[in-house]
Amino acid sequence: MEADRPEPKPKQEDRARQMIPLLRVIEAAAPVMQSVMTTSDHWNRYLTFLQGFVEKTKARKLAAELRLADPAVWDPESLMKLKGDILAAGAMIEAWEVAIQLPRAIIDGGAEAEKMIKEFEEKHDQAAGAA
Repeated sequence: MEADRPEPKPKQEDRARQMIPLLRVIEAAAPVMQSVMTTSDHWNRYLTFLQGFVEKTKARKLAAELRLADPAVWDPESLMKLKGDILAAGAMIEAWEVAIQLPRAIIDGGAEAEKMIKEFEEKHDQAAGAA
């Protein structure tokens, strides 16, 4: 019966496979950053820092999602922590993405910035009310 089981994959192959979604996210970030860049070197540096936070948080979120999907993790406390980590990372990513878009919206005109902030606040006021 042992012959019927497939050979386990080496850890390096698993890690490389798990990194593919993150690499795609990083590749996709370049056009996004071009659309939000300003004419100010200071703002652009700020945007670059925030984008770095977004990418790191996306990587942590992906790691938590992969861990949550691991059948070896079954402890209810661990599962709840992973779910909380995923939710917190998602909220952080969303807030940073708004912060990245905001300088360009302010430069282009205050109406777009106000609309963006209002939509963000409404979404999170509803979420807080549902909890």
